[in-house]
Amino acid sequence: TLYFQAINYCIRKHNSGNKAFSKQLLDYYITALENKYLLTNGFLSKNTYRNINTIAIRMGKYEEAIQISTNYEQYLRKEDKESAFKFNMANIYYAKQQYQDALDSLREAEFDDHLSNLFAKTLMLKVYFEMKSFRLLDSHLDAMQVYLTRKKIIGYHKTNYSNIVKYTRKLIRLNPYDKEAKLKLAENIKNEKLLPDRDWLLRQVET
Repeated sequence: TLYFQAINYCIRKHNSGNKAFSKQLLDYYITALENKYLLTNGFLSKNTYRNINTIAIRMGKYEEAIQISTNYEQYLRKEDKESAFKFNMANIYYAKQQYQDALDSLREAEFDDHLSNLFAKTLMLKVYFEMKSFRLLDSHLDAMQVYLTRKKIIGYHKTNYSNIVKYTRKLIRLNPYDKEAKLKLAENIKNEKLLPDRDWLLRQVET
């Protein structure tokens, strides 16, 4: 119980932008994993598995992220193992700028829930953009918008991911030499209430 309380406290601080708590959060997670505190009925949640990997990546601890993903895959439910592991590895490859490896891992992953699908589609979006594969990205954005339109995705999640599609399209069309247009787009991104990967979008505008 104390570990869950400590982890949740650090998550709130980490999510609010206080990176001083990131290392403490990862340390708590690793200790909890080693002691099997995070298992429910013998299983590790695929969301927790993904979140721990993501925190390690954000801290630049790629080898640690690989070890966590490899060592604790065994505790996932059978139906989650392959896809959750492939997504974690894709995330690591992306962070290391091994973009083709990231795409290969994502293409091998199949998800049975909307949020995991959207996480994977957003990561693929970033890979295409950073590879400057704009034709593939344009088709991917079309497919992502169709997915969001057809699937019964609840409330703010639909708005979140519709917004990332919208602003990625604006990025593609942005004239990199038009300083006024770049400033305007950056301001719109900052002011958008519901927008995942806001920091990534802003970095692309500023590049």
